[in-house]
Amino acid sequence: MKKLLLFLLFAIVSYHRSMACNECGCGLSSMQLGLMPQYYSNYIGVRYHLRSFDTKHTSFGVAQNQQERFSGAELIFRTKLGNRLRLQVLLPYSALSQQVANKVLKQQGLGDLTIMLNSNLFNRNHINAAIKMRQHEVQFNLGVKLPTGKYRSLDLDGVVNPNMQLGSGSIDFFALASYRYRYEDWISFVEGSYRFNTVNDQRYRFGNRLMFNYRLHYWKSVGAFNIIPAIGIQQEFIDQDQEASIAQSVTGGIMTKALFGVDVNYKQFTFGTSFQAPIYQNVGKGNSHEKTQINVQLLFNF
Repeated sequence: MKKLLLFLLFAIVSYHRSMACNECGCGLSSMQLGLMPQYYSNYIGVRYHLRSFDTKHTSFGVAQNQQERFSGAELIFRTKLGNRLRLQVLLPYSALSQQVANKVLKQQGLGDLTIMLNSNLFNRNHINAAIKMRQHEVQFNLGVKLPTGKYRSLDLDGVVNPNMQLGSGSIDFFALASYRYRYEDWISFVEGSYRFNTVNDQRYRFGNRLMFNYRLHYWKSVGAFNIIPAIGIQQEFIDQDQEASIAQSVTGGIMTKALFGVDVNYKQFTFGTSFQAPIYQNVGKGNSHEKTQINVQLLFNF
């Protein structure tokens, strides 16, 4: 099974090519977990994401409108450490390209390793005489991202473009908290996260990110399958990047997205896909407009 998942990870990322934003500062996304399997303590799997943008670039003093894409995949592993603690590891693989006029720069390889501890602070189930099920769950996560991905690569202008790097070159920290309430077949899920980025050895610091999202899920059993569609909304606040402690004017901003998705559970397998579309955005002083984001994941639970 492990060989199969590693093959899928390589095949997915090798097939898709992404195009990185040169100015908007959108190369590194915020951490987000979502509704993960609850019946098993351990899992291993692959998660893939694709984001597309309309951007405005300035290359050699000439402004150009371009279409950009980011894609990448993560190998995900989680294991139980005790009654309330779980360890989760994420190892990303990215494929990037930058296009200016008729020139294209491509990069692909392993990104920054993320290690996270998850604590189940509260979990209570209640079933009354009428077989009405209610469940409350609160989780908290702390994590660190290590600079294992390559940094310092030059772009087509001969400079280090922060968004054309496989890693950030910095040690970063983040915290996530979530609350899940289930009443019979309806699940309400609230999640918030904050990411604190440090300065790398090139004196560049990506902006900190604060994110909130709310999703409403419906659980439907069909034979051996559990089908869980969802709708929701997400709000993200992005600080400006800094270089040598100087804020980069065409980075940072705010964004509101609509979320749609579905998870399918079959025995020990979980397949999930989601679609995100902006409702409102003001990123990079209007130089970057995200169009869509697609996420797909496949997990084996044990």
